[in-house]
Amino acid sequence: MVNLISRIVMSGDGIDLTRTSVSWCKIRYFCVATLSLLSLTCSCLATIDQYFATSQNVSLRRLSNIKLAHRILVVMIIVWLCHGIPFLVFYNISSTTNTCASTNLSFAVYYPSVYFITLNCTIPVLIMVIFGYLAYRNIHSTRILAEQQADRQLVRMILIETLLIMISYIQYGVYGAYMLMTSNVIKSPNRLDIEAFVSTMSSLIYYLYFSGSCYMFLLSSSRFRQEAKNQLRFWRKHNQVNSEHKYVNGGCIKSIHQ
Repeated sequence: MVNLISRIVMSGDGIDLTRTSVSWCKIRYFCVATLSLLSLTCSCLATIDQYFATSQNVSLRRLSNIKLAHRILVVMIIVWLCHGIPFLVFYNISSTTNTCASTNLSFAVYYPSVYFITLNCTIPVLIMVIFGYLAYRNIHSTRILAEQQADRQLVRMILIETLLIMISYIQYGVYGAYMLMTSNVIKSPNRLDIEAFVSTMSSLIYYLYFSGSCYMFLLSSSRFRQEAKNQLRFWRKHNQVNSEHKYVNGGCIKSIHQ
């Protein structure tokens, strides 16, 4: 919501607050760096947890527990918040180009090479592919789980999560690597226009991972659909109770005034 809506406003309406507001310049890149990595971390940890939960090794199965998950998540939130601090410090509106960019040369190198390609693309894809495959293999090597066909929804969700991240992130990483390798090349206006178009398309495909997971899970998992229906019923019932409560209170107040 933070990143995509602001991009739609920038591209569609031509209102780019990162060029006029120093605060939004810093906050947007902080959110890009922090929230995206946190989301990817949760997906990677969930895939690793599926591998632990389906392992025949008792010690590994014990690692799949809610207390440990809470602790790891708190640690990772702190780590990624600290990782986002340099974006608040070094990003500013450039006086020469009038764009939001890093004012620190070392951090300007770190962003495309380490953050963009390594942390945001290569490592999450490798983790999800490797542990997704290992979880799938664990299930098929366990006779009871295989006989009960307990792997159907799990495998579907693992494959969908892995496919989404491969589709959205591999092309994003390839484009980032290309831009890094050609950063010192003098480019023609036509080439710059083509790169701008590719950049926009690559960014939109990149958002597919964040927006598509929920819909893909709804299509692939009956358990997920049932849980979504239960949540929807709960909110409808909750809103109905609140409406009745307001109506009764309003009626009482009206009667008192009369």
